[in-house]
Amino acid sequence: MKQFIFVFLLLFNICARGDFFQEWIDDFKSYALEQGISPKTLNASLNNIAFSPQVVDAYHNQKENHQSAFSFVFDYIKKLFVLTERIEEGRLKMREHHDLLEEVSQKYHVPIQYIVALWAVESRYGAETEKYPVIQTLATLAFASNRKEMFKKELILALKMIDQGYVNANSFYGSWAGAMGQCQFMPSSFFEFAVEINGKKDIWDSLPHVFGSIANYLKKSGWNEDEPWGHQILLPFGFKGEIGLKKKYTNDQLQNMGVRKIGGGDLEFLKTQTSIIMPLGPSGPTYLIYPNFRIILRWNKSQKFALSVCILADGLIR
Repeated sequence: MKQFIFVFLLLFNICARGDFFQEWIDDFKSYALEQGISPKTLNASLNNIAFSPQVVDAYHNQKENHQSAFSFVFDYIKKLFVLTERIEEGRLKMREHHDLLEEVSQKYHVPIQYIVALWAVESRYGAETEKYPVIQTLATLAFASNRKEMFKKELILALKMIDQGYVNANSFYGSWAGAMGQCQFMPSSFFEFAVEINGKKDIWDSLPHVFGSIANYLKKSGWNEDEPWGHQILLPFGFKGEIGLKKKYTNDQLQNMGVRKIGGGDLEFLKTQTSIIMPLGPSGPTYLIYPNFRIILRWNKSQKFALSVCILADGLIR
């Protein structure tokens, strides 16, 4: 009996939510028209759209989703991080697409390994792109998440993508959060960073677009090709300095405080400011990070994500 009541209440909640969602969609259509979205696009995209409980579940469990997304890279940190299958796959991809990657790297002044590492972490070199309907996903999150305005803006931009012919409403898929293509851009990133070639911005199936868009993102965000992202360090016993992104040092300061490279070597002389982070907690490794690491954090705010990309990039060229 209790199970029956639970199932009944669950179904009732879903149905009620669905009714409210349809009311929200009706109001949103009027707003979208005011934002310049064509009636044709609205009808093709929003007629018969349904609320997605699966998207809401994924949103609320996003910490677990992020851990699983990063697990393949963090296996390297926890275990070997040598010539594993994933790094070897990346090296094969670098050789396979060498000429294209070299051209993109020279154009945007971004080293090849970072382009390939982001490609790897976001979609496993293009092999894994999720299949959530983007419009349904963004509409659900604009209605039900705690970041409604942000997802509402992304939904308008996704509709503009359809309106402007970049994608078809019937084949518009992405992640549980609405990120799209082999580089997993949100619609806002698509319009700001996706490169246009012959009138197209194809981050789904065209590697010139994918590589160019990744490199363009890093360049426009301030990437410095002459500086490293950072490296692992040793802190002296009883280190009294502050750990975290908010505190910035010079390498001279840290050298005088007893901080050294792994192996005991002196820190490089760099004029740029640095910070000390422990992404895996006090029991994990300690890293000295430079401004390029913060550029990766603009892509994704997770320190574990950024470290995954940077360590994978290092592995690709060793």
